[in-house]
Amino acid sequence: MRLLLTPLFLLLLLLAPTGCKEKQKIVKNTDTVQATTLQATDWQPLTLAPTTPQASAMQYSKAYLLQFNGEGETAQLVLRLDANNCRTSWKLEGDMLTLGENFGCTKKCCDSKDGTELRDLLAKSGWKVSIDESKNLHLISEKLQAELICKPVARTTE
Repeated sequence: MRLLLTPLFLLLLLLAPTGCKEKQKIVKNTDTVQATTLQATDWQPLTLAPTTPQASAMQYSKAYLLQFNGEGETAQLVLRLDANNCRTSWKLEGDMLTLGENFGCTKKCCDSKDGTELRDLLAKSGWKVSIDESKNLHLISEKLQAELICKPVARTTE
């Protein structure tokens, strides 16, 4: 019986956790977004994805553009659509992006339905902001149960 207990005892010793090992920490790789992160940047909306499983995602086939300009009281977001450009103020507090209540838009003819819906959607909600490992911008609205995913675009001078 002693021979049977010795291998069992050794097995238990090998499997037993020791107090010397440090616990592993799981760290999510996300960037902290600050107002300076968004200043003077351009983003192309790619997908509007619902945060609920009932609806399907919408892919943007046109190259709309979100441009974050200025800072503080003069911060402006420019949304470039098919024909028109729209502007509103923006402010980032913590990870919450707040846009002005109304977009002022040029009156050229004729933005697509997707473009006007994107403009209206942006104006309806506060957006939680994050940037993923691929440097894509994520704007998440709990109110609208939607996530707008945008890729970074190199800014060009006009």
